[in-house]
Amino acid sequence: MFTTLTPQEAQTRSLICLEKGKKGIATLFRSDDGTLIFGAARLRQPVLRLRIRLDDKTWDEHSFKDLLILRSNFEKSDHWVSLFNLPGENPMDCTPKLTFSSLVTPCTFTCDVIMKAPQLLRREEEAGISKFLTYRMRLHGSEGAAMLVQDDGAAQCTALEISLDRQEAEFSRKAEQKEYMKEETTYEDAERAYCISDPSFSRD
Repeated sequence: MFTTLTPQEAQTRSLICLEKGKKGIATLFRSDDGTLIFGAARLRQPVLRLRIRLDDKTWDEHSFKDLLILRSNFEKSDHWVSLFNLPGENPMDCTPKLTFSSLVTPCTFTCDVIMKAPQLLRREEEAGISKFLTYRMRLHGSEGAAMLVQDDGAAQCTALEISLDRQEAEFSRKAEQKEYMKEETTYEDAERAYCISDPSFSRD
């Protein structure tokens, strides 16, 4: 049975799992030079494309600025995600602060990451091995799954999904703006018509 934790318990558990490199742990964070990095066991790679959905919130490779700790361990049925604000410029403030964790509040979460495969994982091109890594995680309540694959097809498919998702979001945003402008124009036209037909209205 899924048991939620307190925010302090979730923060402690998340950071300990990250520190000890528990199986199934992955992270997303910004390096000192601002590069978005994906980290996992013996892996630390710059991110090319990113899509994160946490309930009604979304981030991409440009907007994500914090620390994300993810875990998906099928053997232990342990699947969760924790989001932290990183320390500010104050040197006394050195501990990441938990802002959300599915260990506290069950959620619907998806994460898609595309990055280049590190040189140590590459083989001869004629062997047909992809130069890209794709990480995907899905979480719904306590149920979850994740995979890290080195495959061109997976990277291309995920990139296409991200692109289509962004196009749909942009289309929805423009449609909302158009509808808002239409409502504003209709209101102004109705107000203008009322004033012209109102006997008390007189032009100077």
